[in-house]
Amino acid sequence: MSDARSGRLRNTFVIAEVALAMVLLIGAGLLIRSLALLFACEPGFNAQNVLTMQLLPREAYPTREKLASFYSQVLERVNAQTGVEAACVSNGDLPGLEPGWQNDILPEVNGAYQKLTPNEIINVDWGIITPDYFQTMGIPIKQGRTFTPEDAVGASSAVMVDEQLARRFWPDGDAIGKHIKYDGPVPHEIVGVVGDVRNYGSEKLGRIKIYTPFERWPLPQSTLSVRSSGVEPSTLTAAIKSEIQGINPNVPISEIATLEDRLARHIAPRRFNTWLLGLFAIVALVLAAVGIYGVVSYSVTQRTREIGIRIALGAETKHVLKLTLSQGLRMVLTGVAAGLVAALALTRLMASLLFGVSAADPMTFAVIGLLLTTVALLACYIPARRAAKVDPMVALRHE
Repeated sequence: MSDARSGRLRNTFVIAEVALAMVLLIGAGLLIRSLALLFACEPGFNAQNVLTMQLLPREAYPTREKLASFYSQVLERVNAQTGVEAACVSNGDLPGLEPGWQNDILPEVNGAYQKLTPNEIINVDWGIITPDYFQTMGIPIKQGRTFTPEDAVGASSAVMVDEQLARRFWPDGDAIGKHIKYDGPVPHEIVGVVGDVRNYGSEKLGRIKIYTPFERWPLPQSTLSVRSSGVEPSTLTAAIKSEIQGINPNVPISEIATLEDRLARHIAPRRFNTWLLGLFAIVALVLAAVGIYGVVSYSVTQRTREIGIRIALGAETKHVLKLTLSQGLRMVLTGVAAGLVAALALTRLMASLLFGVSAADPMTFAVIGLLLTTVALLACYIPARRAAKVDPMVALRHE
């Protein structure tokens, strides 16, 4: 009775191991598929060969006019460097990363500005940029034009918007020439529509976005971005720093990094979580396979005399294999079924972490179920094969 109880307990532990391995493998599989789909999607910009750095000229240039002159000199000198394809200054707005500036807008629709209740406020990301921003970041201009020097002076009120905003309020493609209000009652004319940018490491587009000329608001803190051509962007660091210090050595320069490195740091936690869960899943798979092997192997040892008698009475190898494998197969299928039910319930909690794949993705569930069953059956097969080779005379003398 005690042996039967201990046998059932061993089987229960193995079934639990298989179920746990199933849950972890499905979770890891969903995250890995999601990450692969995420990297395969079009982000809307080109992060390659872009060097970024933060400039803080607020102490050296206390007035707007002096700031504007400083940034103009910086761009002129940086663009003159060998290997520089384009350069821009912005309010820290880097595509793919969570922006820090937002604003509320009122769009002009059918010749009138929408009247919105407080619950209908349209909040947008706000990029303050120099004209070469889109060339530097590899963001396509879909309609209209980028900013010109004239847009930053006088009574000009030019603004650029992304396709997401244009589709929402002017779905017929006639956003150019329309107006929006932001940061005050003055209407601003849309002169260009640019491609949407996806937040890196997310399945979602960012908020709808507007862009305004940097020269209209030269900021005391900004980000300089430089696209290189034919050279590694990091090799331009010393020359660019030298040019800026040649204009004013008292302007601090910090956070020097390529855009690719910034994006990699941004998505690092998500990637780490995926591989960590994958590691746990592999460990669980190995433990489940070892557990199944141990239980079946122990069963074979306990039934050696029985197996020997069967072989002596004419049982064929395939019959012995079937007899031995059936015990392991029952545990495997029970564990897989329990794991599928648990995974269906638990993976719903991961829905916000997934991109392009459902938390109940049938392909992932089927592939993981097949993988786990195959590995488990291999673990059963080794002791089953040993049982089929038992010498009947040796087995009959076995105690």
